[in-house]
Amino acid sequence: MDLFGNTAGAPTVGILFLHGFQGNRTHLLHHAEAIASEFPEKAVCACVDLPSLTKGGTFRELFVDKSVRSAQVNAVAFVVEKCQTLRDRFGGTSLKRVILVGHSAGGAIAVEAAVALQGEKRKEEKTEEKSAGGGRALDVAGLILLDAVPWEGTFPVATQLKVGSGSTIRVLSVRCDPSSWNGHGNVRPMTDAWATATAATTMNNDMPSSDEEKRHGSNGEWSCGRVLSVRVRGSRHFDPIERDSHILRFLGQKGSKVAREGVTRLVRAYALDLVRSEGSSSEETNRVLETSASLFDVDGK
Repeated sequence: MDLFGNTAGAPTVGILFLHGFQGNRTHLLHHAEAIASEFPEKAVCACVDLPSLTKGGTFRELFVDKSVRSAQVNAVAFVVEKCQTLRDRFGGTSLKRVILVGHSAGGAIAVEAAVALQGEKRKEEKTEEKSAGGGRALDVAGLILLDAVPWEGTFPVATQLKVGSGSTIRVLSVRCDPSSWNGHGNVRPMTDAWATATAATTMNNDMPSSDEEKRHGSNGEWSCGRVLSVRVRGSRHFDPIERDSHILRFLGQKGSKVAREGVTRLVRAYALDLVRSEGSSSEETNRVLETSASLFDVDGK
Protein backbone atom coordinates (compact mmCIF):
# COMPACT_ATOMS: atom_id res chain seq x y z
CA MET A 1 0.00 0.00 0.00
CA ASP A 2 1.58 3.28 -1.16
CA LEU A 3 0.75 6.31 1.00
CA PHE A 4 0.79 10.00 0.08
CA GLY A 5 0.03 13.13 2.06
CA ASN A 6 0.08 13.29 5.84
CA THR A 7 1.79 10.00 6.60
CA ALA A 8 3.54 11.12 9.78
CA GLY A 9 0.91 13.24 11.50
CA ALA A 10 -2.76 12.86 12.31
CA PRO A 11 -4.85 13.02 9.11
CA THR A 12 -8.62 13.19 9.49
CA VAL A 13 -9.59 11.61 6.18
CA GLY A 14 -8.23 8.67 4.24
CA ILE A 15 -8.72 8.23 0.49
CA LEU A 16 -8.32 4.73 -0.92
CA PHE A 17 -7.75 4.29 -4.68
CA LEU A 18 -8.83 1.01 -6.28
CA HIS A 19 -7.68 0.00 -9.76
CA GLY A 20 -9.67 -2.03 -12.27
CA PHE A 21 -9.45 -5.61 -13.49
CA GLN A 22 -5.84 -6.72 -14.13
CA GLY A 23 -4.63 -3.27 -13.15
CA ASN A 24 -2.27 -2.26 -10.36
CA ARG A 25 -1.82 0.43 -7.75
CA THR A 26 0.05 2.75 -10.15
CA HIS A 27 -3.00 3.30 -12.37
CA LEU A 28 -4.55 5.95 -10.11
CA LEU A 29 -1.30 7.20 -8.62
CA HIS A 30 -1.52 10.58 -10.35
CA HIS A 31 -4.86 11.33 -8.68
CA ALA A 32 -3.58 10.26 -5.26
CA GLU A 33 -0.47 12.42 -5.47
CA ALA A 34 -2.36 15.48 -6.73
CA ILE A 35 -5.10 15.31 -4.10
CA ALA A 36 -2.64 14.60 -1.28
CA SER A 37 -0.59 17.66 -2.26
CA GLU A 38 -3.66 19.86 -1.75
CA PHE A 39 -4.10 18.68 1.83
CA PRO A 40 -0.64 17.95 3.28
CA GLU A 41 -2.02 17.95 6.84
CA LYS A 42 -5.63 16.82 6.52
CA ALA A 43 -5.61 13.84 4.16
CA VAL A 44 -3.70 10.66 3.49
CA CYS A 45 -4.12 8.89 0.14
CA ALA A 46 -3.48 5.19 -0.36
CA CYS A 47 -3.07 3.14 -3.54
CA VAL A 48 -3.34 -0.62 -3.20
CA ASP A 49 -2.89 -3.68 -5.37
CA LEU A 50 -6.18 -5.56 -5.33
CA PRO A 51 -6.22 -9.37 -5.23
CA SER A 52 -7.00 -11.13 -8.49
CA LEU A 53 -10.68 -11.19 -9.38
CA THR A 54 -10.26 -14.72 -10.70
CA LYS A 55 -8.20 -16.15 -7.84
CA GLY A 56 -10.09 -18.70 -5.77
CA GLY A 57 -12.99 -18.98 -8.17
CA THR A 58 -14.81 -22.30 -8.34
CA PHE A 59 -15.07 -24.23 -11.62
CA ARG A 60 -18.70 -23.16 -11.95
CA GLU A 61 -17.87 -19.51 -11.34
CA LEU A 62 -14.97 -19.49 -13.77
CA PHE A 63 -16.44 -21.47 -16.65
CA VAL A 64 -20.23 -21.48 -16.20
CA ASP A 65 -21.41 -18.39 -14.33
CA LYS A 66 -18.34 -16.37 -15.37
CA SER A 67 -18.88 -14.07 -12.41
CA VAL A 68 -16.25 -15.35 -9.96
CA ARG A 69 -18.40 -14.10 -7.12
CA SER A 70 -16.27 -15.57 -4.34
CA ALA A 71 -13.21 -13.70 -5.63
CA GLN A 72 -15.26 -10.50 -5.82
CA VAL A 73 -16.40 -10.90 -2.22
CA ASN A 74 -12.81 -11.57 -1.15
CA ALA A 75 -11.69 -8.37 -2.88
CA VAL A 76 -14.34 -6.38 -1.00
CA ALA A 77 -13.21 -7.87 2.32
CA PHE A 78 -9.62 -6.99 1.39
CA VAL A 79 -10.56 -3.33 0.86
CA VAL A 80 -12.48 -3.14 4.14
CA GLU A 81 -9.41 -4.57 5.88
CA LYS A 82 -7.16 -1.99 4.20
CA CYS A 83 -9.45 0.81 5.40
CA GLN A 84 -9.16 -0.51 8.93
CA THR A 85 -5.39 -0.81 8.56
CA LEU A 86 -5.25 2.81 7.46
CA ARG A 87 -7.31 3.85 10.49
CA ASP A 88 -5.17 1.84 12.91
CA ARG A 89 -1.94 3.18 11.43
CA PHE A 90 -2.86 6.60 12.76
CA GLY A 91 -3.96 5.44 16.18
CA GLY A 92 -7.62 4.95 15.35
CA THR A 93 -8.56 8.34 16.81
CA SER A 94 -7.78 11.06 14.26
CA LEU A 95 -8.77 9.35 11.02
CA LYS A 96 -12.56 9.09 11.08
CA ARG A 97 -13.61 9.53 7.47
CA VAL A 98 -12.82 7.52 4.36
CA ILE A 99 -13.38 8.17 0.66
CA LEU A 100 -13.29 5.29 -1.83
CA VAL A 101 -12.23 5.88 -5.44
CA GLY A 102 -12.59 3.00 -7.88
CA HIS A 103 -12.03 2.56 -11.62
CA SER A 104 -13.92 -0.07 -13.66
CA ALA A 105 -14.19 -3.25 -11.56
CA GLY A 106 -12.55 -1.29 -8.76
CA GLY A 107 -15.69 0.83 -8.75
CA ALA A 108 -17.80 -2.25 -8.06
CA ILE A 109 -15.48 -3.16 -5.20
CA ALA A 110 -15.72 0.40 -3.84
CA VAL A 111 -19.53 0.26 -3.81
CA GLU A 112 -19.68 -3.03 -1.95
CA ALA A 113 -16.93 -1.98 0.47
CA ALA A 114 -18.84 1.23 1.23
CA VAL A 115 -21.93 -0.81 2.09
CA ALA A 116 -19.85 -3.05 4.37
CA LEU A 117 -18.25 -0.07 6.13
CA GLN A 118 -21.64 1.60 6.61
CA GLY A 119 -22.85 -1.65 8.15
CA GLU A 120 -19.97 -1.62 10.63
CA LYS A 121 -20.81 1.96 11.55
CA ARG A 122 -24.47 1.13 12.20
CA LYS A 123 -23.53 -1.94 14.22
CA GLU A 124 -21.23 0.14 16.39
CA GLU A 125 -23.91 2.76 16.96
CA LYS A 126 -26.43 0.12 17.98
CA THR A 127 -24.14 -1.76 20.33
CA GLU A 128 -22.55 1.43 21.67
CA GLU A 129 -19.15 -0.23 21.57
CA LYS A 130 -17.30 3.05 21.70
CA SER A 131 -14.23 4.24 23.52
CA ALA A 132 -14.08 7.50 25.46
CA GLY A 133 -12.74 9.19 22.35
CA GLY A 134 -15.58 8.02 20.15
CA GLY A 135 -16.29 5.03 17.94
CA ARG A 136 -13.67 3.36 15.79
CA ALA A 137 -15.87 2.54 12.81
CA LEU A 138 -15.08 4.69 9.79
CA ASP A 139 -17.59 7.09 8.29
CA VAL A 140 -17.80 6.68 4.50
CA ALA A 141 -17.77 10.30 3.39
CA GLY A 142 -17.52 9.79 -0.35
CA LEU A 143 -17.64 7.34 -3.22
CA ILE A 144 -16.02 8.29 -6.53
CA LEU A 145 -16.74 5.85 -9.35
CA LEU A 146 -14.56 6.13 -12.44
CA ASP A 147 -16.48 4.49 -15.28
CA ALA A 148 -17.42 1.76 -12.84
CA VAL A 149 -18.52 -1.65 -14.10
CA PRO A 150 -20.79 -3.34 -11.53
CA TRP A 151 -21.08 -7.11 -11.51
CA GLU A 152 -24.44 -8.83 -11.38
CA GLY A 153 -23.83 -9.48 -7.69
CA THR A 154 -23.13 -5.80 -7.04
CA PHE A 155 -26.65 -4.55 -7.78
CA PRO A 156 -28.47 -6.20 -4.83
CA VAL A 157 -25.66 -5.07 -2.52
CA ALA A 158 -25.81 -1.53 -3.90
CA THR A 159 -29.47 -1.19 -2.85
CA GLN A 160 -28.23 -1.30 0.75
CA LEU A 161 -26.08 1.82 0.37
CA LYS A 162 -27.50 4.62 2.53
CA VAL A 163 -27.41 7.82 0.51
CA GLY A 164 -30.42 9.72 1.80
CA SER A 165 -31.49 11.14 5.13
CA GLY A 166 -29.22 10.17 8.00
CA SER A 167 -26.26 9.43 5.72
CA THR A 168 -23.20 11.60 5.17
CA ILE A 169 -21.99 9.90 1.99
CA ARG A 170 -21.82 11.72 -1.33
CA VAL A 171 -21.36 9.93 -4.64
CA LEU A 172 -19.78 10.95 -7.93
CA SER A 173 -20.12 8.60 -10.89
CA VAL A 174 -18.02 9.62 -13.89
CA ARG A 175 -19.09 7.75 -17.01
CA CYS A 176 -17.17 7.51 -20.25
CA ASP A 177 -18.81 6.93 -23.62
CA PRO A 178 -20.63 3.56 -23.70
CA SER A 179 -18.61 0.58 -24.92
CA SER A 180 -18.13 -3.10 -24.25
CA TRP A 181 -15.36 -2.13 -21.82
CA ASN A 182 -17.80 -0.46 -19.43
CA GLY A 183 -20.80 -2.71 -19.94
CA HIS A 184 -22.31 -0.01 -22.17
CA GLY A 185 -22.79 2.22 -19.16
CA ASN A 186 -24.44 -0.39 -16.93
CA VAL A 187 -23.62 1.64 -13.81
CA ARG A 188 -26.32 4.17 -14.74
CA PRO A 189 -29.35 2.24 -13.30
CA MET A 190 -27.52 1.91 -9.98
CA THR A 191 -26.76 5.61 -9.63
CA ASP A 192 -30.26 6.51 -10.83
CA ALA A 193 -31.70 4.36 -8.03
CA TRP A 194 -29.52 6.12 -5.47
CA ALA A 195 -30.54 9.53 -6.78
CA THR A 196 -34.22 8.55 -6.57
CA ALA A 197 -33.76 7.28 -3.01
CA THR A 198 -32.01 10.51 -2.04
CA ALA A 199 -34.77 12.66 -3.52
CA ALA A 200 -37.43 10.63 -1.72
CA THR A 201 -35.87 11.42 1.65
CA THR A 202 -35.48 15.14 1.00
CA MET A 203 -37.95 17.45 2.71
CA ASN A 204 -40.34 19.20 0.34
CA ASN A 205 -39.22 22.65 1.43
CA ASP A 206 -35.66 21.79 0.44
CA MET A 207 -36.58 20.79 -3.10
CA PRO A 208 -35.93 23.30 -5.93
CA SER A 209 -39.14 24.83 -7.22
CA SER A 210 -38.26 25.64 -10.82
CA ASP A 211 -36.52 23.84 -13.67
CA GLU A 212 -33.73 26.40 -13.57
CA GLU A 213 -33.19 25.84 -9.85
CA LYS A 214 -33.20 22.09 -10.40
CA ARG A 215 -30.35 22.53 -12.83
CA HIS A 216 -28.32 25.22 -11.10
CA GLY A 217 -29.58 25.43 -7.54
CA SER A 218 -30.94 28.52 -5.82
CA ASN A 219 -27.52 30.23 -5.77
CA GLY A 220 -26.93 29.86 -9.52
CA GLU A 221 -24.57 26.92 -9.17
CA TRP A 222 -25.04 23.36 -10.35
CA SER A 223 -27.11 21.46 -7.82
CA CYS A 224 -24.95 18.36 -7.26
CA GLY A 225 -26.97 16.83 -4.45
CA ARG A 226 -25.71 13.67 -2.80
CA VAL A 227 -25.49 11.68 -6.03
CA LEU A 228 -23.86 13.25 -9.07
CA SER A 229 -23.71 11.19 -12.26
CA VAL A 230 -21.85 12.71 -15.19
CA ARG A 231 -20.91 11.48 -18.66
CA VAL A 232 -17.81 13.10 -20.10
CA ARG A 233 -18.33 13.46 -23.84
CA GLY A 234 -15.62 11.91 -25.97
CA SER A 235 -14.00 10.07 -23.08
CA ARG A 236 -13.01 6.40 -23.13
CA HIS A 237 -12.89 3.71 -20.48
CA PHE A 238 -9.19 4.06 -19.66
CA ASP A 239 -9.11 7.85 -19.51
CA PRO A 240 -9.36 7.92 -15.68
CA ILE A 241 -6.04 6.07 -15.35
CA GLU A 242 -2.58 7.48 -15.96
CA ARG A 243 -1.41 4.68 -18.18
CA ASP A 244 -1.26 5.40 -21.89
CA SER A 245 -0.16 3.10 -24.68
CA HIS A 246 -0.42 2.52 -28.40
CA ILE A 247 -2.49 -0.59 -27.66
CA LEU A 248 -5.13 1.38 -25.76
CA ARG A 249 -5.26 3.93 -28.54
CA PHE A 250 -5.49 1.17 -31.15
CA LEU A 251 -8.43 -0.28 -29.21
CA GLY A 252 -10.03 3.16 -29.13
CA GLN A 253 -9.95 3.33 -25.34
CA LYS A 254 -8.12 6.62 -24.88
CA GLY A 255 -10.25 9.65 -25.62
CA SER A 256 -9.31 13.13 -26.75
CA LYS A 257 -6.94 15.22 -24.67
CA VAL A 258 -9.81 17.55 -23.77
CA ALA A 259 -11.93 14.64 -22.55
CA ARG A 260 -9.08 13.13 -20.54
CA GLU A 261 -8.36 16.45 -18.89
CA GLY A 262 -12.08 16.90 -18.19
CA VAL A 263 -12.22 13.58 -16.36
CA THR A 264 -9.16 14.49 -14.31
CA ARG A 265 -10.40 17.95 -13.34
CA LEU A 266 -13.85 16.70 -12.33
CA VAL A 267 -12.52 13.85 -10.20
CA ARG A 268 -10.04 16.03 -8.36
CA ALA A 269 -12.52 18.86 -7.85
CA TYR A 270 -15.06 16.50 -6.29
CA ALA A 271 -12.42 14.98 -4.01
CA LEU A 272 -11.26 18.44 -2.95
CA ASP A 273 -14.83 19.41 -2.05
CA LEU A 274 -15.26 16.25 0.00
CA VAL A 275 -12.06 16.79 1.96
CA ARG A 276 -12.13 20.56 2.33
CA SER A 277 -15.74 21.02 3.41
CA GLU A 278 -16.50 17.59 4.86
CA GLY A 279 -19.13 17.14 2.17
CA SER A 280 -21.10 20.34 2.74
CA SER A 281 -20.00 22.24 -0.37
CA SER A 282 -19.65 21.65 -4.11
CA GLU A 283 -17.71 24.81 -4.92
CA GLU A 284 -14.86 23.20 -6.87
CA THR A 285 -17.16 20.73 -8.63
CA ASN A 286 -19.55 23.50 -9.64
CA ARG A 287 -16.68 25.51 -11.08
CA VAL A 288 -15.51 22.63 -13.28
CA LEU A 289 -19.03 21.83 -14.49
CA GLU A 290 -19.73 25.46 -15.34
CA THR A 291 -16.46 26.28 -17.07
CA SER A 292 -16.64 23.18 -19.30
CA ALA A 293 -20.41 22.73 -19.56
CA SER A 294 -20.24 21.56 -23.19
CA LEU A 295 -18.05 18.63 -22.13
CA PHE A 296 -20.36 17.18 -19.49
CA ASP A 297 -23.77 15.50 -19.59
CA VAL A 298 -25.13 15.68 -16.05
CA ASP A 299 -27.82 13.06 -15.46
CA GLY A 300 -31.15 14.55 -14.50
CA LYS A 301 -30.17 18.06 -15.63
